[in-house]
Amino acid sequence: MRIRKESNPDPVYQGMLSDSLTCLEVFLKDYKKLGGLGRIVKINGKIRGFTFGFALNKDTFCVLYEVTDLSVKGLAQFIFWKFCRELKDYRYINIMDDSGLENLKRVKLSYHPEKLVPAYIVTQQ
Repeated sequence: MRIRKESNPDPVYQGMLSDSLTCLEVFLKDYKKLGGLGRIVKINGKIRGFTFGFALNKDTFCVLYEVTDLSVKGLAQFIFWKFCRELKDYRYINIMDDSGLENLKRVKLSYHPEKLVPAYIVTQQ
């Protein structure tokens, strides 16, 4: 998060990083109660990436987090591929939205999704 914050000063992006960290802390604290499932990747004894999610229903698994060390080329693709292979009993893998970030949109579209579902932001005036 520190590296990403340093490389992108946009306040919305920085706010999303902070919100994501808060949600991750809650998820990790209560992952059993929430039905969470995840995997980590260790390289030379150090955690260099992790992914976590939950079953929405019998057909759909939602991947909430995929965080990897950016210096390890291909790690994000590896952990996604490996985790999805373990989820073969689900018809759909929901990798959530792109949060309006073009680079994230490009990555998620590179997985050739079967369908895209619009996401909305609701605000109160």
